[in-house]
Amino acid sequence: MEQLTRLICGTKAFESLWKQFSADKFSHAYLVTGRDPVYLQKFLTYASAMALCPKGGCFSCITCNKVFDGNHVDVHVYPKKDKILTADANEIIDGCYVKPFEGERKVYILNNSDALSAVVQNKLLKTLEEPPENTIFFLGAVNENAILATVKSRCQLIHVDDTSSEEVLKYLTACGISESDAEIAAGFCANRPLLAEQYANDKSFYKAFDAIVDVVKNLNSSKDALKSCSKLMSAGEPQLVYQMLLLLYRETLMLYTNEDMLLLKHKKNDILCIKQKYSPTALYKVIDLLTAAKIKTESNCNPAAVIDSLVMSILEVKYICRK
Repeated sequence: MEQLTRLICGTKAFESLWKQFSADKFSHAYLVTGRDPVYLQKFLTYASAMALCPKGGCFSCITCNKVFDGNHVDVHVYPKKDKILTADANEIIDGCYVKPFEGERKVYILNNSDALSAVVQNKLLKTLEEPPENTIFFLGAVNENAILATVKSRCQLIHVDDTSSEEVLKYLTACGISESDAEIAAGFCANRPLLAEQYANDKSFYKAFDAIVDVVKNLNSSKDALKSCSKLMSAGEPQLVYQMLLLLYRETLMLYTNEDMLLLKHKKNDILCIKQKYSPTALYKVIDLLTAAKIKTESNCNPAAVIDSLVMSILEVKYICRK
């Protein structure tokens, strides 16, 4: 928790909130955005603790610990299950007018607000515009564009700073994860520290990555296509596979452009092996192919067919743009 506290409190977004609450000049509704949904939820928990803490955010008192443990009576977190429904909106609207039980303020955390239906968002409009004086709303969203303009206009916008790959790497190693494992997780989850931590503690994640490295290193001709497709399909979900491939090919391209920026230093020998087989032009084109494959899969195209086509296209690009 100490490492997470340092990471969150060091952001410009948290500093901005702290200054507002310290000066008692805060908004009653915030739309907080960020790339990492897990990190964003933790950020809102810290913001709530700071808003209620009698010491202004010590993160160690009884009040703060209650917030962190999820049992503070004046902190209401939604959704309670999968998503916030109309019934939840009614509960929020009615409940926010009840006075706080333990302090001067009460907080509503609405995680995944970008998943709110237009009906629910419209239902909350009046409350967000004129909430009770003692009530604070924190709406968390990865996709700001999914929030209605009318809702945005009633909230103060706060963007949680993007975390650099170097900062994510530092955070993971400080949490006791080996540097070699941290490099892969940080590279895969660029700017998303807590998502990276989840992957870093999953042994199957590294097994899948090693399988993909093996595929790329040994994809030399059409004779290897069938075996390569089979390995890619068994490595994990298609989007995870594409993201790992993108990381690997981008790191290979980095050896051409700026070797000092290489993130996967412990995989340098493997990446050097791949570099010998691809020209820079081929690498750029492969990255475009992977981006297109991700879009096709998101559009519900058959994953196996997309991967088959991807592998053959990579071989074609590799041949046409050979060194």
